[in-house]
Amino acid sequence: MRFVLLVTWIMSRHPPSSYQVEFDSEAACESARIKVLLDGKRLKDEFHQILVTAGRANTMFELAAPTVSAICSAK
Repeated sequence: MRFVLLVTWIMSRHPPSSYQVEFDSEAACESARIKVLLDGKRLKDEFHQILVTAGRANTMFELAAPTVSAICSAK
């Protein structure tokens, strides 16, 4: 059975960016999904740190942080 990883990135002031990748196993798909979600967390943390440095943390700017959605589905 084949699996597909569906990924959507959402960033403020940009249209959503989506892509999909096929895998031969559920384990491979889940591994890639976790890596994408970790990238999303890293980017959100970096964005937060930039806001802290600029003195704008805990403001509406936090809502502009990049967000990612990733799911694996059987094809």
